[in-house]
Amino acid sequence: EPTLAVAITSTLLRENDAINLRERTTGNGGGAMWDVVLSSSVTENGYNIVQCTGVPTLSLVLRIGGDIDASTFGVIYGGSTDQTAALESAITYLDNTGSYLNISNTVKANIDVSDVNVRIKGTGELQSFVRTSSALRVTAEFNTATVVSAIVTVTQTVGARSEATVSKITTAGHALVIGDVVKVISENVIPTTKISEGCRNGEWGVVLDVVGNDVYIDRVLEETYTTTPKIASLTNTSCDIQLKITSTNGNVTVGSALAIVRGFLRPTLNLDLQNNDGVGLAIHGCYQTTGFISIKNLTNDTASDIYGYGVIEAGTGLSALTINQTGFCRHAYTTGVASKTDTAIYTYGESWCSTIKGKAQGASNAWDTHSQGNGIVFDGVEAYGVQAMFQSRSRNTRFLNPTGSDMLFFAQVRNSDTGTKADAEITGFNIKRCKKPFNLKDDSSSSNEPNVVLRGDSFISYEPTSVNAGIDSDANLSIYGALRMQVLGGTDANFIAQTDGNINIYGNVIFDSLNGACTKPFKLNDCNFTVHGDKGGHIQIASANIGKLFTANDAPSGATTNVKANDIETNIALSSVNLFEFPMATQQLTIGSTASQTSQSSFQFISTSGGNTDIEFNSLNHIIYLQFSTSSTPNDTITSVSDGHFPGQQLFIDNASGSTLNIPSSLSNVEYTKTIPLNNTDTLTWRGTYWA
Repeated sequence: EPTLAVAITSTLLRENDAINLRERTTGNGGGAMWDVVLSSSVTENGYNIVQCTGVPTLSLVLRIGGDIDASTFGVIYGGSTDQTAALESAITYLDNTGSYLNISNTVKANIDVSDVNVRIKGTGELQSFVRTSSALRVTAEFNTATVVSAIVTVTQTVGARSEATVSKITTAGHALVIGDVVKVISENVIPTTKISEGCRNGEWGVVLDVVGNDVYIDRVLEETYTTTPKIASLTNTSCDIQLKITSTNGNVTVGSALAIVRGFLRPTLNLDLQNNDGVGLAIHGCYQTTGFISIKNLTNDTASDIYGYGVIEAGTGLSALTINQTGFCRHAYTTGVASKTDTAIYTYGESWCSTIKGKAQGASNAWDTHSQGNGIVFDGVEAYGVQAMFQSRSRNTRFLNPTGSDMLFFAQVRNSDTGTKADAEITGFNIKRCKKPFNLKDDSSSSNEPNVVLRGDSFISYEPTSVNAGIDSDANLSIYGALRMQVLGGTDANFIAQTDGNINIYGNVIFDSLNGACTKPFKLNDCNFTVHGDKGGHIQIASANIGKLFTANDAPSGATTNVKANDIETNIALSSVNLFEFPMATQQLTIGSTASQTSQSSFQFISTSGGNTDIEFNSLNHIIYLQFSTSSTPNDTITSVSDGHFPGQQLFIDNASGSTLNIPSSLSNVEYTKTIPLNNTDTLTWRGTYWA
């Protein structure tokens, strides 16, 4: 028969006949085999089961024998009419068949299906018909949650495993079995996330063993579960979608995404998402999502509460996604919550341990985590022409071997709330031509510093356009491995500006400003700055001019700063007047200059300390030059001085402090009291056990 409309009017049909249709409707394809059955044996739906009019006691049933094109179900391609009902019917009918629905041309719809296996592929394009709703929304429900009466950590043999430390969860009335993927939830707000965004507890696990009401999972739960804790398992509902999805006219509903995928176990998503006023793909409450996501042209309008996130995850676990973003979007990837008022189990908990790969071009903050994230790994990602390559506001974020160029910021790590605790590790980066490499901030101003670690062999070049530091930090920052930061020109700026927190250097760090300007390398305020030479820490500075090695953000507060850096090397000779601009609680510094060969080794070393009443220095085989300036005024009487290193070593003191300086013989290693008037100098010599 030529079409379905012709076939159902035939008076020649008999039960058990088979009909081969050339097309479902004229000009729209969809040819297939149909079987003739008694109407009393089926329920017609107008899509794959159709009532005959020529013989009213008969019906036609579409024969399914593998993947099927959407047109076979009556979907009309290329038009302007809504094809939602036909597509949803097709997806539902194919639920347990293992067959894919093929979309081979452009079709308009707003698909929303639940609790069915979803398998869609094709070279066609799904466009949102109603522009204020998602083009595709698929949901798999969790199994019924049961109340948890106790959660304890145990170390014992569990199931087929050898002894392990895991969580034992007591829950009556459950139907859980070994291998189930579960989520444990409660109404407690996770204390390390941004409180105003209301992320409640929710952690994933896999059931290792079941003994009565006791369920053992494969991990130790981290959060506190005191307010209505529950446990529920994912159903084994499959999701495999390979499709292009667009919104040609935009999509302006707050919280709406082109595609939303919720509650699936190991879904596979290969999606091309384009042209939306808002989110491209939202993944909620899925476990082990995999796939390749292409993102292009997402509008961002914060005034209308519309955010162009390429991919946003909420309450997910162990995703592995590759994302390629072009055109504009706010973030190629981020974490978050679906809604502050969403009480569905999907969005409970932080997105956990996703691994993200890919390339971002032209995004705002390309690779991002909001405060709802734990253990997110960005592996080998790239970014070009973005505002910021990396922004983290969540726990335990790792950024491995990133590459990119032409950006304002390379990495931003920020605590945006008193409850957040952003921690990040950045390893082996190669970044060229940015303006401000590191912006590490406690935005809550609550002495809640983020923890940031730099590792591996890394390089970054930058050209500051304002007086901003290469590393502008309120964080606790530790640097390992080999790091080279190269200034290409631009405004005279600091290498590091640190307020609060600690800087610990365990690796070889090269600050190169020969092609730029950095006359005041380290600007410190209320912090500890330590180069751990005994653990491999070393700083090399290449500069055309150093006015002051250490300056203050705020001179009065600078007095609380501690500097212990016994392994700094410069390409130009520095005298003590080039070292400190302000008083510090502790100054312990050793400078090596490759420009001078006047000392007993290949470097000229100058050790100096000041502030308060102690003289501290790293004893070396050289004359020690110590200057007290007006800005580093000690008390009149020195209360301690370090021992010398060898007999005959000299300690040369220049007192420009503003008052007479007394070094009393009451000190165990000082022979006679030494009084040095203002603007005078004197020398002490080490005699093996005392200064004379």
